[in-house]
Amino acid sequence: MIRKSFTPRLVIFAYLTALILAVPAIPSAAQGDPERLRVAWIAAGDLFVWRGDDPAPRMLFDGGDANRLFLSPDGEHVAFTRNVEGHSQSLWVVGLNGGEAVEWASSAMLNATPDPQGGTREIARVAWLNAQTLLWNTAMAYPFAGFKNDDLWRTDLAIGETAQLLPDGQGGDFTISPDGSLIALVTPGWYGQKQGVVRLIDPQRQPVGIPIEFEAVSTASEYAFYPAVYWLPDSSALRVAIPHPDLIYGPSDGAIPPTALWELRTDGTATQIGAVNATFFGQPRWSPDGAWITYMQQVGPATDNRHEIVLARGDGGDPQVIRAGAIDEIEPPTWTPDGRYFFTAGAPGEMWLGAPGVAPERFPSPDERAFGLTWADATTAVYINMLAGPLELRYITPDGTAPITIATIAEGFPVFDALSAGPP
Repeated sequence: MIRKSFTPRLVIFAYLTALILAVPAIPSAAQGDPERLRVAWIAAGDLFVWRGDDPAPRMLFDGGDANRLFLSPDGEHVAFTRNVEGHSQSLWVVGLNGGEAVEWASSAMLNATPDPQGGTREIARVAWLNAQTLLWNTAMAYPFAGFKNDDLWRTDLAIGETAQLLPDGQGGDFTISPDGSLIALVTPGWYGQKQGVVRLIDPQRQPVGIPIEFEAVSTASEYAFYPAVYWLPDSSALRVAIPHPDLIYGPSDGAIPPTALWELRTDGTATQIGAVNATFFGQPRWSPDGAWITYMQQVGPATDNRHEIVLARGDGGDPQVIRAGAIDEIEPPTWTPDGRYFFTAGAPGEMWLGAPGVAPERFPSPDERAFGLTWADATTAVYINMLAGPLELRYITPDGTAPITIATIAEGFPVFDALSAGPP
């Protein structure tokens, strides 16, 4: 039986969209060196860049319609999408040293074949495979809704080509291994009808190993659930948390349905390594080395709206409660590249930073709020200091110095990306 939805659809869509679009920057070895820091941001639709070795903000694109951006791992280029009637319908790349921005995927190319239901194909997830190659996929956008097409595209700057690698239904949500040799693809299946799959391919589209098949997970809406993938640092395996298909509906016979913790190795084996009682909106997230996870669990009756943040070992063992509070007061922790975790608790932007065996403390300071916190490397954080302008884009390192202002932004909340570029 398919149960009736009780969760507001726009909340579900915002949550799933965040999973689709959030692509972490690739940390480099040049950690803690301010001269290696590269920060790019979009304000009022224009694209700007700041370099630690040339600390004067410069405009790279003034089209007024840029809406998302992605720094290349060598810090030499920034890819960005442009907004056409509310949709990311073209993909562009420009060098951080300036020059002409080049269009690599146009709205006309994406929508060459009209959708019978009147939808608009737009660019969804974008990530750099290497310093010269982008991978991306698309979604079909309708009024008040959007659905992944489960395709896969490649833009190769070296050969000057954009090509579709996998057609609709044969790609999926993708995550690139740390060494760039493999691509994990997730297709969600269809609740109650078709299984979901987590599988591996190489950049030439050849399958690797044995996939994980799972019962498609309900979102109490028409949107599909894509479990997040976490690679081990040596690219030998990935971890993925797969919830019970009916987790969103809450306890069954007084018990929270468990979320299974799986490991898919590149040698062709897939093994369930544990299980935890995580909530639907607080699914497990692995530390960069795979040794730890954080997740959220319900406390007491669902009507109390109380949750706990839990830190546990990578297989779910030895759980420890980090923080408890109402669901609107705490959020699931995210990991830094060096294995610390951070989360918001209390007022918006009240950031806390902790580590296994170390109690969380306010970050970057007891009286400073941080929005959009992004780690350029293991020791350098970039953030916005307030929600409304004029606001400041800042960075801080853990050497005890005060935050350093990159730029003051008079209007709007900027979209930004940051990384520390390696040696030339």
